[in-house]
Amino acid sequence: MPSSPSAAEAGQLLAARFRLPLAGRSWRGQAGGWRGAAAGSSIEFREHRNYQAGDDLRHLDWSATARTGQPMLRVYREEVRPSVDLLIDGSGSLALDDDKEHLSRTLAEWVWQASRADGVSLMIWRLSERGCHLIPPEAFSSRELKFSGRALDYQAATLRSGAMRVVISDLLFPGEPRAWLSPLLQSAGGCLLLCPWSPAEAEPDWSGNMDLEDCEAPGTARVLVDERVMSDYRAAYLRHVALWQESCTSLGINLLRLRAGEDPATSFSAAIHQGAIAPCK
Repeated sequence: MPSSPSAAEAGQLLAARFRLPLAGRSWRGQAGGWRGAAAGSSIEFREHRNYQAGDDLRHLDWSATARTGQPMLRVYREEVRPSVDLLIDGSGSLALDDDKEHLSRTLAEWVWQASRADGVSLMIWRLSERGCHLIPPEAFSSRELKFSGRALDYQAATLRSGAMRVVISDLLFPGEPRAWLSPLLQSAGGCLLLCPWSPAEAEPDWSGNMDLEDCEAPGTARVLVDERVMSDYRAAYLRHVALWQESCTSLGINLLRLRAGEDPATSFSAAIHQGAIAPCK
């Protein structure tokens, strides 16, 4: 039987079909091939305006000038390079099992590959116990991503004004979601949360006296797991997921939950209609 694709290969396959939802936004930043918010030198006509001293005479519109009796300039839309800030949760829960770890790496690879294909200005941050670590895009490798310990908040990361924020996290940490999400939206050019999850966390196979190990901290705890404990756990997990979904909806953030062990292309295809994912042109 053929072996499963590596995370790098799986991310490349996704990038051949899907892109980040960058179109339809007015960007500001470095020169590039995307529509900007200001005037520039692209071939897309934006508007007419009165001639001002110092304007390039090559942009005079003689027809409009004759019609109005005033020197009129043709203004074109600028072309810029979109910015994307990728925040990767480097905590141990992203590698709860092999399938979830593979999906986490695949999603990071997809953002990197899709950003390269679209000429995006990409900054990559890994959140860990030691702080926010900046990974140069040219040095990025999904295979070398580390998932261990607990991830700190993203507040120490230098997020760029106007950039789209893409977060890869299972969101399995305590706290009120809106308090965590709201600063992420400040001066953002959009926000997308990619949330890998595993059946092993949603429906764990626990029963009897068990030594449970925290995947984000050293040590184990002896716990007697019965049906009541499992029922409370499932209810708490579902409440946690629902709270994040409700908070993202109310704040206008696209949240895409992806099940480990399944092809993310299925979820990506379904997310196109809501604008969370864009099809490859």
